[in-house]
Amino acid sequence: MCPFLLSLTGPVEYHIKYRMRMHRQRHKCRLVRMVKEGCVQLLLLHQCRNLLGHQ
Repeated sequence: MCPFLLSLTGPVEYHIKYRMRMHRQRHKCRLVRMVKEGCVQLLLLHQCRNLLGHQ
């Protein structure tokens, strides 16, 4: 779903900048930013559910 945010421990900012650079010619920076924010929200939700589930 979000290949550039698979690893929370990885250099997320680098991946975001890399994707933005790749998509700049096709004017998809806005789309990439929206997807990125959505993925971050989903990851945070997933983490919260995991924490609640483990307690």
